[in-house]
Amino acid sequence: MMTCQMKKHNLYGGLMEWFDFKDWETDPNVEEYVDDMLQNSYRQWRNTMHIDYKMLKAAGKDPLTSCPYDWIEQDEWKSMCDWFEDPIFKKKSEANTKNRAMLPYPHTGSSKSNHVRAQEMVPPSAIDAWTAAHIKKDGQFVNNTAKSLDDELKEERRQCIESGETVNEVKIMENVLGKRASRAKGLGMGVIPPQSSRKPESSANRALLEELKQCKEKIQCYEERIQAQDTQIQNLVQSQQGIQEMLQEFLIWKQKQCGGSS
Repeated sequence: MMTCQMKKHNLYGGLMEWFDFKDWETDPNVEEYVDDMLQNSYRQWRNTMHIDYKMLKAAGKDPLTSCPYDWIEQDEWKSMCDWFEDPIFKKKSEANTKNRAMLPYPHTGSSKSNHVRAQEMVPPSAIDAWTAAHIKKDGQFVNNTAKSLDDELKEERRQCIESGETVNEVKIMENVLGKRASRAKGLGMGVIPPQSSRKPESSANRALLEELKQCKEKIQCYEERIQAQDTQIQNLVQSQQGIQEMLQEFLIWKQKQCGGSS
């Protein structure tokens, strides 16, 4: 059986054939960035499938026989449907829904990072990308908190321009939005904070991070085993119920036979 680590190794091997990752061996941020990209892509893909799954159920259709994707094998779609009905997934989904409701200012930018969105602008602007990611289709901000932060970002940028200072939008966003240790807040994956705000990563920290990654992989494997065992238990329970029903029917039949013979 292929382990999680083996699957991950094969996936990296495929990526290496298509992309040239610089500093892969020397910079841990590169591998962390790729891991985050893969995890986000998978979550986005699974979320899209879950939405379609719920729409099929709401329309009164059987999702198992109504796969909306012609490029997915039936076995894979069935496995995903089984996962959507699993109590573990439902519990996580409910928790995530509650967590999203607690966000101070939810974004509307889907899975695209603000850093990528900023590079697509002419001229590139991290602040304008942050603004675009927190505005609804009707042109209004998602809430008053986002509107207030946007005003602060643009006011600090205006002051820099008027004073003749070099405009460092990443630094401005750090001043207004706050700091994160591993990435520049408000820009998403791949953008690290200014060096002045980052603590040097020691060998001990790298060892702890590696140990943490291994623990996460073990936990994921254990969760998969538990899920498989739960499925087996459910099958056994259903089999036992079937046997009990057959036994009950046999006893009823036997009583009728005895009554008829007397």
